[in-house]
Amino acid sequence: APPAPASGPATVAAPSSPSGRAAAPPLAPHASLAPPDPSSPAPAATLAGDPAKAALVAAIREQNRMFYGMVVAQAQKIAVEGDSVVFTFAAVHRHLKSQLENKRAWLEQLALSATGRRLALVAIELPPVAVAPGDEKPSDPRRAELEARAKATPTVQAVLDVFGGEILNVEEI
Repeated sequence: APPAPASGPATVAAPSSPSGRAAAPPLAPHASLAPPDPSSPAPAATLAGDPAKAALVAAIREQNRMFYGMVVAQAQKIAVEGDSVVFTFAAVHRHLKSQLENKRAWLEQLALSATGRRLALVAIELPPVAVAPGDEKPSDPRRAELEARAKATPTVQAVLDVFGGEILNVEEI
């Protein structure tokens, strides 16, 4: 004989119902509104401030960890301003801005489900940082040639595109 249902909140005890179809989970507050998983660190910018931003970032991380780590976590700033969520990227992350814009429909739908309101996605790029006249690197023709050869290598260029940064030291091997 099947066990008698317990009084109180319903819980799913078996992976499927007697009809063979998956049982629906009990109604509960939206899962993406839960605090982020403490075992996966998040940038400090995503944890402080606006709860709508925190809910959206947590939902993105939950839905697509790779996209979160490779695009969203690289944003310099994420802010909810009025009816928009603004992602700000450094100039070296121009390609990440375009990847974010390619996922616009998905992100706006995710924002609606995570926050309960429509938020338009806005991605902006900061202008490149200019080097002060006295801060330029000393010119070494050999170093400049090696650096140019390194930047021309597809693997090095891919790493610079994904992670940003600059080449600090170059030596021939």
